[in-house]
Amino acid sequence: MKPLSIYPWDLRSWKVAFGQAGISGFAMMALLVAGFAQLPDSSGQPAAHASQATLWLIRGPLVLTSALLISFVPRFSRIGIRDLRFWFLLFTVYFTVSTVWSYSPVTTLGKGFELAAGLLIVMQASRDEKAEERLTGLFRLILLLVSAMATVTVVGFLFGMHSFVSPQPNLFMSTSAEAPFLSGNGVGYSASLLILVSFTEWQFSKVRGAGLKWQVVFASILFLFAASRSSFAIILLGLLIVLLRKSKTALVTVTCFLGLGGYLFGKALVKALSFRQSESTLQTLSGRTVMWAAGFRQWTHSPLIGYGGGAGGKYVLSKIGISSVEVLSSMHSGLMETLDGLGTIGFVLGVGILIVATFMAYREWRASTQYIAIWVIVIHFWIASTMSVGVLGWMNAELALYLVFLTLLDVQRRKRVRARVRYGVMSSPVPQFAWSRTSIGRLR
Repeated sequence: MKPLSIYPWDLRSWKVAFGQAGISGFAMMALLVAGFAQLPDSSGQPAAHASQATLWLIRGPLVLTSALLISFVPRFSRIGIRDLRFWFLLFTVYFTVSTVWSYSPVTTLGKGFELAAGLLIVMQASRDEKAEERLTGLFRLILLLVSAMATVTVVGFLFGMHSFVSPQPNLFMSTSAEAPFLSGNGVGYSASLLILVSFTEWQFSKVRGAGLKWQVVFASILFLFAASRSSFAIILLGLLIVLLRKSKTALVTVTCFLGLGGYLFGKALVKALSFRQSESTLQTLSGRTVMWAAGFRQWTHSPLIGYGGGAGGKYVLSKIGISSVEVLSSMHSGLMETLDGLGTIGFVLGVGILIVATFMAYREWRASTQYIAIWVIVIHFWIASTMSVGVLGWMNAELALYLVFLTLLDVQRRKRVRARVRYGVMSSPVPQFAWSRTSIGRLR
């Protein structure tokens, strides 16, 4: 890959990314901007909630635009039952079908449509021999958009704009940054993602120099304004795993320094990580365990099929009997959202895909450093999906990265299969499904 840039003001980087991704890149940007864009809402709902005006005037038209852009090049990659995309297609179909029994049919249908659009985008991008180039372009575009949203949020905070300042303290200051389109936790997840990717790229890129190092510094500055303990865990765990792959000596050295720092400043760090919250709030992970326990109880009433994709969490929160919790946008766990929304069937399918993808990424991680900055974000997928919506809820920037991740794993697996065939080692045939202008789901 060409040197990575996560600076949102780097116009050349945007140009290169769009050039690589092609029409798929424009479609993905329309789909993701639909999730970020917000109109003012006078209902008093917290950040990350979409007002009705936003849904009808911005999100709907942009998602439709994304679908129309996909139709400009109605050619999609073939997939077989060994492909992760095949199983994600089943997940998407099941998610959309759950509209029939959903607590909120409109919500489920809309989110199911967005999942389908995201899947079609990566299938369009991987349609031919230029798949890796297009997927790399999509990866870059998503990172640039995430960086841009986090940067705008931090700049708004620095200028003291009311809707960009949260009273919640963080590790370093008494307030933190948020925006109508990005919560304080969201800033943390965005920054931790950028740190993880840029640090990995810095360590393994063949292009040496200070440029990549300063990108790590930039991402770290964004993290200073976030309110997210989970993101701190992502950064710490991720950097240690990268160092383990890079140099065991470096890992031992850094671990010793961290141990010494923990011994000397452990109490101060724990106090800072408490964000001045009460002991009961800390014990419940800012109320998460209360929501998860309620979610588990509700799941037992509909264990097989749940309450509808993207709507299960809202159903649980509406029954929890705590006014401050009922207005939240999710249960802060993609795992619980899937369990309550899609029941055991959807949970096994969704988590199963993530588990298989993790093992496949680990194999790629050990075999080559070509796409190592992409494989490393599986750490982010797991933690974010446990403590926030992550990749097991509905369409967002992280799920877009997940789709690129899954597709690239499929492409790499197919390359190895072709290489074995070329050298006379045949593998058993696998049914293939193809999409074209005139057919959908045609069995080859």
